[in-house]
Amino acid sequence: MHPSDDENNFYFNNYYRKNNFNKKVVHNGNASFFLEPMEATSIGNVEEVNKMALQYWKNSIDRSVMEKAYYRNITRIEAMIAIHYLVDSPFETDFWKFANKKATTRLKEIFKNDEEFREYLFTVLNSKKDSLNLPELGTWGKWSWNENVDGLAVRDKIFELLLS
Repeated sequence: MHPSDDENNFYFNNYYRKNNFNKKVVHNGNASFFLEPMEATSIGNVEEVNKMALQYWKNSIDRSVMEKAYYRNITRIEAMIAIHYLVDSPFETDFWKFANKKATTRLKEIFKNDEEFREYLFTVLNSKKDSLNLPELGTWGKWSWNENVDGLAVRDKIFELLLS
């Protein structure tokens, strides 16, 4: 199966701020980050930034702690986006090959560098959905991870990456 030659294309640059919290200014929404436009998988991070901003302005949390949490959330959002590119596409295109390879590489990096997330995801994906008694971690809960992984049929691929 090949895609149509009659295509509509659009391009966007994704980004996130290296320093999101500056004195009395906290950036949020598109002023803070833009990861992907199609599914709004990162919208939950807007609320996380709001929560951190309140703590920051009340002086109850250090800026460096928030920057670390911000970056951690961004990388976990990247993981959710990346799993969409693990799907075996019916289209044999250069784009899909590139996206699949990039997603695989990035997921390996994220799982290597974020042990808490790796262990959480391994536990979530290795448990029965109705028996999980885990807190939420990041901007998706245990149900969202399972539903996305099953809906995309990439559970085995993620286990391979988690165990590599």
